[in-house]
Amino acid sequence: MARDMALEGDIRQALDAVRMIDTHEHLDTEQEFASQHVDFGRLFLHYANCDLISAGCPPKDMERIQLDRQMSPGDKWRLMAPYWEYMKDTGYGRCLEVAIRDLYGLDGLSAETVEPLSERMAASRREGFYRQVFDKAGIAVALWNRLDRLGPIPHLWTSEYDRTLFITGYARRLPDVRGTQLARGLEARDPLPRRLPGGHRGALCLLRLPGERPEDRSGLFAPARL
Repeated sequence: MARDMALEGDIRQALDAVRMIDTHEHLDTEQEFASQHVDFGRLFLHYANCDLISAGCPPKDMERIQLDRQMSPGDKWRLMAPYWEYMKDTGYGRCLEVAIRDLYGLDGLSAETVEPLSERMAASRREGFYRQVFDKAGIAVALWNRLDRLGPIPHLWTSEYDRTLFITGYARRLPDVRGTQLARGLEARDPLPRRLPGGHRGALCLLRLPGERPEDRSGLFAPARL
């Protein structure tokens, strides 16, 4: 049966017009992103770093690729180059290649691209870049699971975020942490452990929509007797 290219084009156009909700993000605020040092090593802060280590990159070298501000992009590339060939065709590796091409206009990650890529990433540290990326991906808003990377999640329910980009929401199960250092690190607005459906015990945060008050959610789940 011959392919109907016109029909395929119509279907693709219709699908591309559908705006999505990204259901899980730990992005920094755009203000934080704009204030940070950026080079291509930032692409390996999460997920892709695990593939590179699995390919043989020593963890200490991985840490330098991620965080060393004194190293040039070329020196970072020389650390990771022997292992990139083994990971570039993994799912995370291919995602990076797509992002480098679609967002920064360069043909993948290589010795020739790491310098201009780092320059273009640094130039993107500006207000509006998140929206540009979301629009290119067809994302209307993202559910934002705000976690602090340097300590016990004090920003889990921060009110300081761009509501045109994010909706805050987080649901997880935890043991009873009342009285522990973790509990003291949580903001006062975070819930205490509650009984979850099915008899499970843990902490539950429901999706908080823009403009919703904490009291709007009262009574939905009764506290567990822990």
